[in-house]
Amino acid sequence: MPSDQLSIVTQATQRDITSGLSRLGRSLPLVLVLLAALAVLLLGLRPPTFAPVASGHLDLGPTFLDGVYGPEVHPDGYTYRWTTGAPLLQMRGAFYAAPAYMAAIRLRAEHPEAPQPFTMLVGGRPVAEATPEVQFRTYRMLLGPGSGEGAELWLALQTPTFVASGENPRPLGVVLTDLRLVPVAQLDLRGASATALGLLLLWGALRLAGVPAPTTLALITLAASASVALVALPRPPVVPLLGLGTIGLISVFVAAVLAQSSTLAAREFLSDRALMPVSPHPPAPLVHTLLLSFFTLIVVLSGRIWPPWLSDDAFISFRYAQNLVQGHGLVYNPGERVEGYTNFLWTMLAALGLRLGGDLVIWSHLAGVVLGVVLVLLTFALASRLIGAPWGLVAALIVATSQSVLLYTGRGSGLETGFFAVLMLAVACAYLWPEQVTLRTAIVTGLIAGLAALTRPEGAMVFALTAAHLFVKAIIDSRFGLSSSRRQREEPGQASEGGQRITYVATTVLPLVGAFALLFGPYLLWRFSYYGDLLPNTFYAKTGGGREQIWRGLAYVGAFTLTLGGPLLLIILVPWVTGLRHALQSWRSYMLLVVVIYTIYIIIVGGDHFRGERFFVPLVPWFAILLADGLAQIMRLQPVGRAHPSPGNEGVPPSNAPRGRDALAPSVLTPSNAPRARDALAPRMVSSVLIISLLIAGSLAVTRTMRSDTDIIMQGLDESVWIWRELGWWLADQDDPTATMAAAGAGAVAFYSERTIIDMHGLTDLHIGRLAIEGMGSGVAGHEKRDPDYLLNVRRVTYIPALWDYYFQPDFDLNEQYELHGITTRAGRAMGMWVRR
Repeated sequence: MPSDQLSIVTQATQRDITSGLSRLGRSLPLVLVLLAALAVLLLGLRPPTFAPVASGHLDLGPTFLDGVYGPEVHPDGYTYRWTTGAPLLQMRGAFYAAPAYMAAIRLRAEHPEAPQPFTMLVGGRPVAEATPEVQFRTYRMLLGPGSGEGAELWLALQTPTFVASGENPRPLGVVLTDLRLVPVAQLDLRGASATALGLLLLWGALRLAGVPAPTTLALITLAASASVALVALPRPPVVPLLGLGTIGLISVFVAAVLAQSSTLAAREFLSDRALMPVSPHPPAPLVHTLLLSFFTLIVVLSGRIWPPWLSDDAFISFRYAQNLVQGHGLVYNPGERVEGYTNFLWTMLAALGLRLGGDLVIWSHLAGVVLGVVLVLLTFALASRLIGAPWGLVAALIVATSQSVLLYTGRGSGLETGFFAVLMLAVACAYLWPEQVTLRTAIVTGLIAGLAALTRPEGAMVFALTAAHLFVKAIIDSRFGLSSSRRQREEPGQASEGGQRITYVATTVLPLVGAFALLFGPYLLWRFSYYGDLLPNTFYAKTGGGREQIWRGLAYVGAFTLTLGGPLLLIILVPWVTGLRHALQSWRSYMLLVVVIYTIYIIIVGGDHFRGERFFVPLVPWFAILLADGLAQIMRLQPVGRAHPSPGNEGVPPSNAPRGRDALAPSVLTPSNAPRARDALAPRMVSSVLIISLLIAGSLAVTRTMRSDTDIIMQGLDESVWIWRELGWWLADQDDPTATMAAAGAGAVAFYSERTIIDMHGLTDLHIGRLAIEGMGSGVAGHEKRDPDYLLNVRRVTYIPALWDYYFQPDFDLNEQYELHGITTRAGRAMGMWVRR
């Protein structure tokens, strides 16, 4: 073949290959979408089996089991368990994971007289009856939707009992060796369709936002993997998967846009509103975008990876919201104006949810996921602004892997903690984002601080610290900066320098104070007129312990610091050691001021009893930014390896040059005084050890749920809220609407009963909450005050659940005024109840 013809053929072949690769690249997103949809479709054919009891051994997983005794070994060698007369199995979110379940129960009778019949209850309703045999037999039942409240599954057994003679007399029912729940397999067409549609919408949105094609492909791969994981994880979701999946896809899009900031329209939009400067730099690297998106997906998936939970205290706020919607006012019990909540704005949002007809358990969980994602993104945005995008990722990593944060956002809780953490960080964003605080930023900061103060009382403290910092900063600026420039333009008849300074300080600080007062002032006046007190009743119920309370607070702080690396927190001080004056004049002075004062406040109030050190959750992003800043400063202190720049790189800053706000600061070391590369080995090793240690500490923090063998909340084994919900339902089912109940867990009982509940520890009771007791501060925060006589002889409660009768011992004998009855709840749970004679 002639050379010219060969050249033409070669060029045509190259064009065909290039065209084919281009078509393949364009079709890859569609292939990924189809693969993800196919995986979701087929996962429904292999659902996981749950075996709470297997060969006599417990493996509860996501289930709750009641009415089953400990393991025993038969002379024949097998392990078994006795039940009470009313064993009960519950699983939250069961029918979000599968359309139906086949329950298999292996049991036998050993009643001394004769086998006694048992009744199976599904969803609290009797559905079948049988008489067991002396030999083991497996009984099977098909359980479909409606087998419990919402998507829950309830399976109970009721049978007559006998009391065995011997050293351990107890009521015995049947002998149980196995209890299994096998999900019914099906092709998940709905899930596959939703996955495909969501990924296609994400792909289109990313391309419209100007995200480069390779980055879009990588993000679609990440989102597709997360969508499959959302379905594949064995733990049943406690909220609809469609909601979690939607949040996950939106979080990937927002993270990508935030990391990229690529389109001119988006950048101009943000810049015009003083939210983000128009950056002349190219879009963030692919790895930045992927990592930030991955961090947000950790939050979204956290409630599937680790056990979700719901706090009973959340239902106290829901109870206030419930009464408000029903027209009783913002009260716990109708007619009793006691401020037993500390989260006004969160309670108002709950009332809005009830008014719109939402299920607060579901909506509060989904809101927590959204708030966790926002917290990660805000942390990245602020840290990137202050110290550069790479260190913004470090800060975002710390937040996204903090179990303290996840426990109160992505894993549920129902509390206002995540909402307050977002508002508190938003205050820092509004205050620190601009180089100088303008009228607009002062007003925005004040308004956000006002919202934070409406959410938690600590928000007022954050505002006060922000105002104090701005006041001092304004004085310094007027003295050393702005006033000198004004003197150069001073004209006859103008005010004196002192007057100008006062005017400048006032015009700088007053907009912040005024905006805050505009929101918080009317609320404070209303609260005082409505409840007759400036402080909530919970303040009196939880504080007042003196030295013991402070010791408890110190222990609380110590437990939290271990989750962030313990001694590694000293990295925060590196910028202060290397440049005290510069640190004082920078944003660090504000963040460290808030962190230190807030920590002292936590020590003084003695912390609280919630897992994950709840009071510190709003500070985690602040600690994360300060830690990332300390690591960045350590890296900047490393000597530069070459004494002169490479050819062609003149004027290009080294890779460890300061980024973000600190790029304006003079470099600590310059190439002219840098030692040789071998002299930099020691500091590089120190930096590497510090970074690796921080990563290890973060890994331990994110996995400490799996390591805690004693904390039933972190392990997902706490069913107290659901037991108290059943008590509330039982009370609601009683004929007497004036009946009252004493409760040590005063949230779910009150919300689900909609009856008068007396809080045994005084969070919502004015009398008990204001008691002065000895040893206050040495017990569990919020659970120390008690007055049995008040409950029995003043409030004269109608019902006292037997699980709380320890409250009255040893001073009072309930038998004198009450009679112990056995009750059965809607779910089929057997409980004891003291009923007033």
